[in-house]
Amino acid sequence: MRPQLEQIYTATNRENKSKRIHPFMDKKKYPGRTEQSHKDECDINFIVKRFEKTGVITHRNNNQGSYGIATGIEFQESMDLVVEAQNMFDELPAALRRRFGHDPALFLDYVQDEKNTDEMVKLGLARAKKLPEQKIQKETKEQIQKRELEKEA
Repeated sequence: MRPQLEQIYTATNRENKSKRIHPFMDKKKYPGRTEQSHKDECDINFIVKRFEKTGVITHRNNNQGSYGIATGIEFQESMDLVVEAQNMFDELPAALRRRFGHDPALFLDYVQDEKNTDEMVKLGLARAKKLPEQKIQKETKEQIQKRELEKEA
């Protein structure tokens, strides 16, 4: 439950001599809901004093010089791939996105599985594979005669 704010009236030097109302909360009665356990870690004065003593900025030294295994180019290519996949997923009809829980990763897993090819065709996500046409040989008159001679022999 939110504590009631006390109202303090202060006089102002306005032409119409109106009074302003300033909401005020007594911090002793209501300490507030803000977490105070990290206040020293966030205080710039405390950070500078610690740096003067140790020579190390601890709040910035969490990775110990190891910042990942990807180069800038690899990182950008990966991000471009993610954006492209997200955009393609976003272009799908809402019902289809809902089927995959609005998660592009689940959709990508689905379309990569060859077992789902027939269903993907039904959903309009893929084209049906054309069966290879059988090669039909046209027999020449000479081949027909030769075949008939072989049957007689």
